[in-house]
Amino acid sequence: MDHELEIWRKLRALAGICVPGLFGAYSIEGQDGCEDTGALVQQYAGKTLSSFDTLDDEQRQVLYRIVTRIHEADVAHGDVSPRNVALDDGRMTALDFSPSSHHECEREEKCAELQYLRLKLKLSE
Repeated sequence: MDHELEIWRKLRALAGICVPGLFGAYSIEGQDGCEDTGALVQQYAGKTLSSFDTLDDEQRQVLYRIVTRIHEADVAHGDVSPRNVALDDGRMTALDFSPSSHHECEREEKCAELQYLRLKLKLSE
């Protein structure tokens, strides 16, 4: 959880825009031999996608811009898949930053995640 909270701090300026807002982080010390656990309490983001094929062309562009903005915050998502994208009343957000990492993006020309996403979203050059 500490790793994901660190990522959320980098994405704070995007909260409620590209990523859900974060209400709080809670850590619970394990007892009786149980491991410590924690939870991040986030804003409701909507229903996750079943497939990128459900998105229209404009929504595909929006998703690509969302991930680009995440990269501009020096974060690589690490798992941009339909299960990690939510749509609620036309608003799209990226979810689950547990696989994320620090990333100094050199834009699409040298960024494997952005290149891969462009292919998955079937975006033209």
